[in-house]
Amino acid sequence: MSPRTHIRKFGTKGQHRANRFVCDGAVYIEWWARGERRRQQKIADTSTKVTRAAADAIIEDALARAQRRATPITTLTVSDLLGRYNADAARRPSHRTGERLRPDTLRLYAEAQAVLLRYLDPTTVAQRLRRGAVRVAMDTMRQAGLADGTVARTIQYLKAAYRWAVHEVELLEHNPLDGLKVPPIRAARLVYAPAELGAMVSELFERPRRGEWRFRTLIVLELVYGARISQVRALEWRDVDLDGGTLTFRQDVIGSKGQRDRIVPLIPLTRQALLEALNHRTESRWVLWHWRDAARSVREDTMYASLRRLERRAGVEHVEGRGFHAFRRGLATLVAERLGPKHASDWIHDTLATTVGTYIQPTTESMEATAAVLAELWPGAEMGKPAVRRAGTTEASSSTSMQISPGA
Repeated sequence: MSPRTHIRKFGTKGQHRANRFVCDGAVYIEWWARGERRRQQKIADTSTKVTRAAADAIIEDALARAQRRATPITTLTVSDLLGRYNADAARRPSHRTGERLRPDTLRLYAEAQAVLLRYLDPTTVAQRLRRGAVRVAMDTMRQAGLADGTVARTIQYLKAAYRWAVHEVELLEHNPLDGLKVPPIRAARLVYAPAELGAMVSELFERPRRGEWRFRTLIVLELVYGARISQVRALEWRDVDLDGGTLTFRQDVIGSKGQRDRIVPLIPLTRQALLEALNHRTESRWVLWHWRDAARSVREDTMYASLRRLERRAGVEHVEGRGFHAFRRGLATLVAERLGPKHASDWIHDTLATTVGTYIQPTTESMEATAAVLAELWPGAEMGKPAVRRAGTTEASSSTSMQISPGA
């Protein structure tokens, strides 16, 4: 056997240990524990960066499992559990995208961990944490001024950590928080009414102002595609294919929330907006470049200031908290009412549950249409006493009591 190369050592002396190495062009791993004989296994017949990384992953997983078996459940604290959960989150792929969790997601995990360790006793044995203690912590969080959404997301994070500890890595024998109820997260559901949108769009296009092309392009892409403002701000000219008639919102942009690249068709309105932006193109790679520094994209606060000015010009009341996301809700509602929620979900590139539960909002027009349908179902209804017409009867002879004729 030829000499070993690409040697990498894992573990600590006196505990579980392992090596990865290459010999005769093949990748091997060997492992041993105190008091046990050394074992060896070939992982791949060829040595490449990929095969060596695969061997390293096998060793790391095996050592982690050995460490968990050696850790008594009775000594694992809540602080230890959350720390291990976050450490594992930094290297495991997302179940939705298959990619590593984004830095923003890991930051939110760390913030939730800090909140929990402030309101829960971090030295509590994880297996002995009870739902009652968590409910007390939730009440204390609210009394301290934390928003209901923050409380709900923090407890959801805690429950996810316990599910991971029980079902994925077997750190705990059972889940003591199973059945804990978490209040639903009620996001602000502010939306522009169709009349308000019409007034704003008319003001924007019928009385255009000099230097407003960035804001106008942003509004068009928001209205048509339901993109988030960060996605539009991050658009680069490499994402625009005017010849092929497509526009790409990339996965690696923060506003995509980790969802895969979204390729949408250009329609005349969006093509016109992008052509206007093309007429103002500089050496910058950004579609909406910063007017003072072309190496950066346009600032978000500048776009919000333009939105407030447009509201004033169009005579639309300013509602605190209502901004560009209201366009996304309005688009989802419009498409859902015309084509159904599945079409709306596919078009704004979000899950059906999120689209139905968060974005689709009832409008005055849809309420009036529903009322008209109900009026047709009970044509003789008045004073809250519906008249059900039987087959073969006239409106005048129909009874005011709900009778069903034989054979109906």
